[in-house]
Amino acid sequence: MNDIMKRLVAIDGLTFADCVRFFDERATERERAIAELAATREGEVEVDNAIVSESDDNGAYVLAWLWVDFAGTAFDKDNDEDDNGDN
Repeated sequence: MNDIMKRLVAIDGLTFADCVRFFDERATERERAIAELAATREGEVEVDNAIVSESDDNGAYVLAWLWVDFAGTAFDKDNDEDDNGDN
């Protein structure tokens, strides 16, 4: 773990969401425009604006959220039994 990671770990209550908001707030207009190019489907694939890693290739990566349906899996919250041991 490098020094930056050690300092981040020491921040009580810091969440991934805090980090995403930080990068979103400092995004450039170019980064926001690139993020808007990403294909999305409401409730299935959503993109956090401005989180991009532009490549030397002709494109960029953007941070996206992909919905995973638990129905019919061991994580199904509608099941009567707790199959995953997390509840």
